[in-house]
Parts: sequence; C-alpha cells; structure tokens
Amino acid sequence: MTVDPGGRATTLVGDKRHPFTRGGLCAKVNSYLEDRVYNPDRLLFPMRRSGPKGAGEFERIGWDEALETIATRWREIIDESGAEAILPYSFMGTQGMVHGMSMDARFFAHLGATRLEARGARFRRQPPTRRPRTAQRT
Repeated sequence: MTVDPGGRATTLVGDKRHPFTRGGLCAKVNSYLEDRVYNPDRLLFPMRRSGPKGAGEFERIGWDEALETIATRWREIIDESGAEAILPYSFMGTQGMVHGMSMDARFFAHLGATRLEARGARFRRQPPTRRPRTAQRT
C-alpha cells in the first residue's frame, strides 16, 4: 500500500514474491480504495431509519444507542421466538480468511442463532436436513 503524506492510502498492490498471486490482486480489490474506503456514500456512523421503509430517510445516532437498539430488538425476538429466529448473514466479499473466520461465528453460536453452514465447513454448502420417515407414502 502506498500512503500519501496526509495519511491517505493511494494504491494497493500485492506481494510479487507471493507464490500464488505473484503480486496480482483480484478484480474486487483493485478498486477497493475508491469503491469502499473513500467512497462518499460509505457509512461511517450508525444510522436509524427516520422515514417510511424504502424512502431512504435516515438519522445519525450514537454507537451506544445503536448497540442498545439492536440488543433490545434481539432480546424481544429471542423471548418471542427463540434464538433460532436470528439468522446471521455474512459473506466474504473483499475480506480474507482472517475476517471471514473471526468472532462472529463464535458469537452467534453462543447466542444459539440459526447456522447456515455446517460446523467446520464454512465454505461448503450445508447438506439438506433429512427428516425421519414416520409413515410410508401410498
């Protein structure tokens, strides 16, 4: 990464000594600085919808309020429907293995949330659940 005197990253490059990539970056990362880091539409603070859904109206709120809002809503969901009613959704996107396999899985497992992936098979499609037969079809 090249950083200008003001501390702003200006270029991302891979390590030419890496045996697999030989310094190449994937298409998603080539424009990462413009698309993600310095994009003027990037969210930098928690926001709460202030208008009707779909209207694109939001207001800025503080981090403590955002966390309390989420925790309160999750407690309501768990009390009403159980922790399995919470379905975490994440994807690798431009993240690497370190980001993709971090604390979120432990957190949601401890919570008891629904899992999309089988344990230890984070990158494999989970096989369908098979129900035991109780009666033969005729």
